[in-house]
Amino acid sequence: LFRSVPTQQDRGYFYQNFVNELLKSGTCVGWHWFTYMDNDPENPNSDASNKDSNKGIVSWDFETYTELLQSMNDINHQVYQLARFYDNQ
Repeated sequence: LFRSVPTQQDRGYFYQNFVNELLKSGTCVGWHWFTYMDNDPENPNSDASNKDSNKGIVSWDFETYTELLQSMNDINHQVYQLARFYDNQ
């Protein structure tokens, strides 16, 4: 399920919501972020559908998406607490 959001902070919130729903389900054994770096929008060899895709945790020129990473860090440090909480409901 893919959603387009306007800011990196919104991407972070979407990630947190996604992880929270996985934990609520009680059936998830793990997850991962698929793409480390965005495609270079100036690269003529890039697939046209992926140019400037904003799928990574860093831009094509290695700019870190700080707001996204902070949101990921915040929820990832609470995973076990949240899993225990949902297991006891």
